[in-house]
Amino acid sequence: MAEQELDALVIYGDDRAVFGPANTRWLVDYAPHFESVCLVVPAKGVPQAATGAEAESFYRNTARAGQVHAVADFCNPDEEYPYAKPITFDAFLQRVEGELGKKISRVGVIEEIWIPEWLLKIWRGVADGGSATGSSAGGLGAGAGAGAGGFVPFDRTWYMLKAIKSPAEIAVMKYAYQLAEAGLEAGVGAIAAGVSERKVAAEIEYAMRKLGSEGSGIDTIVGSGVGNTQPILTRATPKRIAAGELVLLTIAPRFEGYHAAIGRPFMVDGVASPSMVHASKTAIEAGEAIVAKLRAGAVAKDVVAAGLDVFRREGLIEHCVYSGNHTIGTAEFEPPILTSDSELVLQENMVFSVDVPIFFTEWGGLRYEDGYLITASGPERLNSTPTRPL
Repeated sequence: MAEQELDALVIYGDDRAVFGPANTRWLVDYAPHFESVCLVVPAKGVPQAATGAEAESFYRNTARAGQVHAVADFCNPDEEYPYAKPITFDAFLQRVEGELGKKISRVGVIEEIWIPEWLLKIWRGVADGGSATGSSAGGLGAGAGAGAGGFVPFDRTWYMLKAIKSPAEIAVMKYAYQLAEAGLEAGVGAIAAGVSERKVAAEIEYAMRKLGSEGSGIDTIVGSGVGNTQPILTRATPKRIAAGELVLLTIAPRFEGYHAAIGRPFMVDGVASPSMVHASKTAIEAGEAIVAKLRAGAVAKDVVAAGLDVFRREGLIEHCVYSGNHTIGTAEFEPPILTSDSELVLQENMVFSVDVPIFFTEWGGLRYEDGYLITASGPERLNSTPTRPL
């Protein structure tokens, strides 16, 4: 913030399952639920959180830092709160500026794309020399200037800070991978002809919950047959697994805010077709080629190219449908993401999910996904799950 001459940093959080809590969880260990939160970090002083009347005590009970305020704009407009006295956003802003010791004129923002427009208008107005005066429960602040001179994207800096994991973060994530492996083992044990996808998912999630999981970074994927494995994403459905079908498991538990992810395909009481086996072997070889390049100092595009070269050689490049190599942390899927044109230089203590996809084929699709920590001596695999062709 000092380098970019910011007076305040604005971080928004809500309970969207995949990305909503990631940034407030990382900074102050607060996972918003029901009512959203606007967390403001002044250049001097402690973080200030604006949320609704019902979440005010929830923040106090769970967050590790910051002062929280019930702000009218974040309250449910159809509810009464006789125990609370929510303040206006302008009053909240004054408290932030009280910490800072001056008026805010230069605001850093993280993930502007996810912030509601009413809240963006308020902060753009503040950065444009206005104020939040006039904001209401409807959320349209009077200070809605379009000027962006003092409204600065902070995403790149933020994600590089998040990408380099501390020893404590690494320890938490290693345990998250143990949870994922326990879930995978339970899922494999539950797969059988006649069993529903949701039954398999229930066994996976129960095994992980017993060991401390607080939930999942993405809904547990149990897809079976062509229809439920062909798309990139699916959810466990009431469909019953049939003999001879492909089943795809993708498991991403959340532990103390952090994630792990393991993906594996399986056959049920049948023999895989030659094209399925070929795809499976290609995905495994591509993953191995990627991991061989996964070193501190490596350039992202070179890491990606190693896997893509395998897909091209095997004639499956059109089915490698996304760039699957990304860091993992308080979101299951978070930047920086390795792409074919990225100049990102990998650094020690980054944690990557190597996710190798093959989808949109006539028989369905599959992925192999594992976690790796970048160490001084090379990549350390964070799960011991066997990697085999179908």
